Amino acid sequence: MPKTSEPVRTYGIYGATVRSDAPLPELAPVQGCADADFEIEVEPCPAPARSGRAHPLTRRLFPDGSVWLDLSRTSDGFVLSFPSLARFAVTSGRPVRIRCSSEDGRLSSTVRHLLLDQVIPLSLSILGRPAFHASAVVLGGSVVAFAGNAGQGKSTLAASFAAIGAPAFSDDCLVLAESGPPVLVGAGYSSLRLWPDTVQAIVGDAPLSRVASYSDKRRFGEEDGLLMEAARNLPLRCIYVLGEPSETVEFQTLTPREALIELVRFTYLMDPCDPSVLAWQFRNLAPLARAGMVFGLRYPRDYGALETVTQAVARHAASHGSPA
Repeated sequence: MPKTSEPVRTYGIYGATVRSDAPLPELAPVQGCADADFEIEVEPCPAPARSGRAHPLTRRLFPDGSVWLDLSRTSDGFVLSFPSLARFAVTSGRPVRIRCSSEDGRLSSTVRHLLLDQVIPLSLSILGRPAFHASAVVLGGSVVAFAGNAGQGKSTLAASFAAIGAPAFSDDCLVLAESGPPVLVGAGYSSLRLWPDTVQAIVGDAPLSRVASYSDKRRFGEEDGLLMEAARNLPLRCIYVLGEPSETVEFQTLTPREALIELVRFTYLMDPCDPSVLAWQFRNLAPLARAGMVFGLRYPRDYGALETVTQAVARHAASHGSPA
């Protein structure tokens, strides 16, 4: 990493270490770490295309049809472009190098959100670490996770459990640390990202900061009263795959084949079409799918029903899944 006027800092996130030439205040500092999994460099203008022609992989859109993310492969890694927000050039290797360019050369809260909640989770696959699009809490010393698409209530469920004394463990990214037995998962960092109506229903009139300039979500952290588990690996008890809303709380036991399909669907991957990555993915996820800890969950999308939902999930988790 080139020398800068800023001191280099080392942090922990998702069971990985991050060395950055710009501060990342959302993360906990790590002391005495010689090697890093990620090295972050910040540039004031778009990173030069030093890797040859980029091959488009994925385009994701905002609800209004405008581009949110363009993801491309280069000869030595990937480029993630968030138009008018930031651009990240990711170089494969150990450590994974991430060059972040923004208009003013600084990591605003929006750019840090994209880095911590999008770029690094996707880049974990480069390190051979499966990561799921899931939020999680700790019940009785083991982890209960909720996997699903954006807007299905993963963070809301985690916040509702934290409100009754079950610490939050991770938000939107859960890392598979060991495929077991026992299956161990790694924590995220100390915050949940919640819509304003969820904040009002669970937290109350808390003056929480916005996650990003393009989103109305709020960041709920330990400094705001969030009960959060310390960053360490813990046994996984079960994963609930969130389905369509229902009038009652409904659980479904998934077969190993169904469980594998869902785990694959909610795994962060830079290039889901890379045959070597797919083989790695199935090799790591198959033992988890066979362990009998993946279930379907449908529940009422009603804040008034959250207490009933959390109680039902806690009872089900206590009697199913893999023991801690």
